[in-house]
Amino acid sequence: MLAIDIQSGLSEAWERIITFVPKFLGFLAILVIGYGNELRGDDGLGPQLACAIEQWRLPGVTVMRRHQLTPELADPIS
Repeated sequence: MLAIDIQSGLSEAWERIITFVPKFLGFLAILVIGYGNELRGDDGLGPQLACAIEQWRLPGVTVMRRHQLTPELADPIS
């Protein structure tokens, strides 16, 4: 009879994930673009959230605050 230890298999899988994710995040580049008009109530939420995220100073995260989306953002997005 073949005995399968599911708990052990799950533990090994999680250990592999835990060691892989930090290595993967080291190569990840994240761009946050907060856009909107800060003078118009809820339309200003994007720039305010971008400002809050920028203050966290997360490694690999670039934050841009803009009034509107423009073609010039194509290069940083790509």
